[in-house]
Amino acid sequence: MSARRKGKILLISRSIPPAVGGTSVVVGNLAKQFHRHEMVLIGEWSPGPKSEWREDWPELIYSLKALHRLPRRKQLQRLMLPFLFPLLLLRILRVARNHGCKNIIVIYPTELFLLVGYLVANLTNASFYPYFLNLYVQNSKGLARRFARWFQPRVFRRAKHVFVMNEGMQNCYRKSYPELVNCSPLVHSFSEPTPVYIPPPTPSDLTHFMMIGSINEGCRDAAQRMWSALKGLSDIRLTLHTNQPRHVLEKWGFLGENVRLSSANVSADLLRNRLQEADFVLLPHGFQGAYSKEEYQTGFPTRTIDYLLCGRPILAHSPPGAFLTQFLKHHKCALVVEEPSESAFFVAVKRLREDAQLREGLVRNALKTADVMFQASTVADDLVAILSKD
Repeated sequence: MSARRKGKILLISRSIPPAVGGTSVVVGNLAKQFHRHEMVLIGEWSPGPKSEWREDWPELIYSLKALHRLPRRKQLQRLMLPFLFPLLLLRILRVARNHGCKNIIVIYPTELFLLVGYLVANLTNASFYPYFLNLYVQNSKGLARRFARWFQPRVFRRAKHVFVMNEGMQNCYRKSYPELVNCSPLVHSFSEPTPVYIPPPTPSDLTHFMMIGSINEGCRDAAQRMWSALKGLSDIRLTLHTNQPRHVLEKWGFLGENVRLSSANVSADLLRNRLQEADFVLLPHGFQGAYSKEEYQTGFPTRTIDYLLCGRPILAHSPPGAFLTQFLKHHKCALVVEEPSESAFFVAVKRLREDAQLREGLVRNALKTADVMFQASTVADDLVAILSKD
């Protein structure tokens, strides 16, 4: 791989391994495809459970260990920006120079790190590659939106290539910026061997549904409809693997007699083993909420890949026309409920319970889709091909 790439890569992200959640997993699976002399990662140190990180994988450097103590609310973070910004900039600039990094990849959705990465690329004359996991301007509000509208075009002009999470985001950006030719998807990935297909078991009399991951504005309305439809049934049980505080889940209506809560802070292997305890897995994607319309249309939940690999049929709830909906239907790897009603959800549950051929087809197609599209080695090769261009 190094023979086809020019210069060491500095990958900047607020969330980096060995933390086990969200962006850290996306970053870690990609980074594992590179050697220590090819890439270095810098980001925030995070408390909590940790995954394995081998010595031959890229070095992990933590920018400011106090960052994890800051409130996650964007308004408060921006108030603290003048105090954090110079320290973070100097720290990352020093790392870039000490390691002789010629390529800088910056993961968004953390505006502070995107800004610092942009400036470090300018100060070192490195090639700059922003990687957007979420839309930027569309999800900014107030004064922050004014800054984003000023900053985003400059990011695009400075970038040698812009990476986005999926084709939906690519189309959205190209519609707004027709001149943005060098823009392509760099999808989420997994680094373990693809599981061998095993027919899913017949659902038990007490059908077990499971959902993993954070419940936020990107999926909350869909998750609430799913949960509301199911938790009143006497012949089902629900398990939710999440780090959401219990009082928040109670406020949102996710608790009940047939509901079990469990932490999601575990390794990917352990999490997929837990998913295999279920009869069906639930994948909600928001129809509406605090995010922009474009975010709901282009989003692709991180948990989707775990679902594709878990060997259990996926029951998804996603809006018509959204990229996730189109993806799942095109690859026939999930049964998708596009209508925002509990009655439509009941019909889908009945189909899954009664149709063994449907269940087997969904699982087989899910594994095939994951193997073809989301293998980390393939995604890393796509990245290297872009970085190697003159």
